[in-house]
Amino acid sequence: MIDHKIRHFQYKIAEVLYLFTFTIIIASIKFLESTNNKANYAIIIFFLIFIILKFSIDDNFFSSKILSYYLLFQSQNIFIAYINSSAYDILIFMSMIGLLLFSVILYDKKYLMVHIVVTGVLTYVYFTKFDPKEVFLFLISLPFIFITSLNFNKIYIILRNLITELSITDEMTGLLNQSGFMKKIEEEFYRSQRYQKTFSVLMIDSDNLKLINDTYGHKYGSMVIKSIAEVIKTNIRRTDFAARYGGDEFILCLVETDLDGAIEVAERIRKQFELKSFFTKDEKKFTITLSIGVSNYPKSGDSLMDVIELADKAMYQSKNSGKNKTSYLLKN
Repeated sequence: MIDHKIRHFQYKIAEVLYLFTFTIIIASIKFLESTNNKANYAIIIFFLIFIILKFSIDDNFFSSKILSYYLLFQSQNIFIAYINSSAYDILIFMSMIGLLLFSVILYDKKYLMVHIVVTGVLTYVYFTKFDPKEVFLFLISLPFIFITSLNFNKIYIILRNLITELSITDEMTGLLNQSGFMKKIEEEFYRSQRYQKTFSVLMIDSDNLKLINDTYGHKYGSMVIKSIAEVIKTNIRRTDFAARYGGDEFILCLVETDLDGAIEVAERIRKQFELKSFFTKDEKKFTITLSIGVSNYPKSGDSLMDVIELADKAMYQSKNSGKNKTSYLLKN
């Protein structure tokens, strides 16, 4: 789902850039003053092809659609270069935009060869169609073209990373959300499986948070949830990761941590949170405790879901045996 949104974002950028360059051609005084009717007809044909591509190729076929736009754009460049050689300055600008357009999908290396071939054809057109002065102008413009393209690509990467980060982050706590956590722990599971490493999972739930919400209001329930997240952050390493699993439930993955080490971390979190006091605006004091379940790979299960499930069961075991406890479960 996340990748689909990012691909749609990329496609929209490419479409806007193509339409922008098309507008540049239409608005160009040199182009409009051209007496070459073929050029005027050609630009209409190219636009019709664009419309056909837009509505005939499903947006889900992202690679096919964006590559079609790119090839259409560069074909347009080549054609106009042949029929309107006086527009070399416009074509230089269009080539720059073409690189910007392609920078959107340049991270996919399988398209790089397509770009090299098309660029080679364009270069041949410039060298054979224009006089030496115009070719020189094109050549000295290349550094600017590539620098602009590189900067655009950096902006795109920053935006892409921001979208990805926002899509896997829980807004209230700043921890991972459930989907972000599951993606990371799957990677950790396969890494541990391949290199015969261990990791542990902690499932944490607050005790009687509903009572806090009913007594003092949801504002203070949210305060408790944020406080749990802060305690978790201060007690795990940079290599570990945690998520708000849902409501007031949290899940942690302690990388390359055995069962004893995980229980030690769980107890540290539980005791530290037990000592915290909360105050309402009327200076009423209240406290809350945590119930924690611990599991370990491979001691608690051979599959990822088994390990997570046993951590969840161990957490409920802590609740059912009096709350404010840490429990662990192993596979039979």
